[in-house]
Amino acid sequence: MPTWSPRALEAVASTDDLHGAPCREDGAMPATLIWIWSVAVHISVFVRSANPSPRRFAAAMRERAGNVRAGDCEGPATFTPVTDELLEDEIEAAYAEKHAVGPYFSPDSLEKSRQQIARISLA
Repeated sequence: MPTWSPRALEAVASTDDLHGAPCREDGAMPATLIWIWSVAVHISVFVRSANPSPRRFAAAMRERAGNVRAGDCEGPATFTPVTDELLEDEIEAAYAEKHAVGPYFSPDSLEKSRQQIARISLA
């Protein structure tokens, strides 16, 4: 199983350099990658949706596959929901540290999106 390169993990951890998109229902890979709110925790990459009606996040959870680009890594990926509360706490702390000064961050946005966290693994 491919892993994130140290360079790609650094890009996710230190910048807003993750772009991705879930597969469509017909299994076709999407053409348009969009910026995703992301963090690196341990040696994994996590994303979450701050949108209360996350169409793309719902598609990622339904299809469990898509494309991503970060640093020197680009290609197919899998999306897996995070349900471990201790890991959710670590991810939430990483979001608070990384995005606290951003215009889209608020403690309320973290609370609303706690159930909308996914691990992205390279396929």
